[in-house]
Amino acid sequence: MEDRQLSEKGFNATIFECIDRAISTLGDDAKQALYHRMTSVYGLEPKQLRSRPLDVAEYLHEILGDVGYSFFEKLIIKEIKTVFNFSLRDGVSFGEVVAEARRKFLSD
Repeated sequence: MEDRQLSEKGFNATIFECIDRAISTLGDDAKQALYHRMTSVYGLEPKQLRSRPLDVAEYLHEILGDVGYSFFEKLIIKEIKTVFNFSLRDGVSFGEVVAEARRKFLSD
């Protein structure tokens, strides 16, 4: 059980890093503004962001709206596919990519 929790923690941190790299394309000021908004509006401590990457993605969607988030979703998916070294057909959802990444991460 403890190994599974450690694995899940490592997986979440890796997914967060993929999200963070996508957000970084905006520049540091915009990235910090987005994270500040997430922590102030949604009540997360900055250190919690790393352990809750799916919430971070959801909050990004709420903050940026459908059009803005769709741009970042593509960047995030690209990062995840690169980091976890797999490919899926075009047009897959963020949830499908995360599920495949989790499967690969936990099976390695």
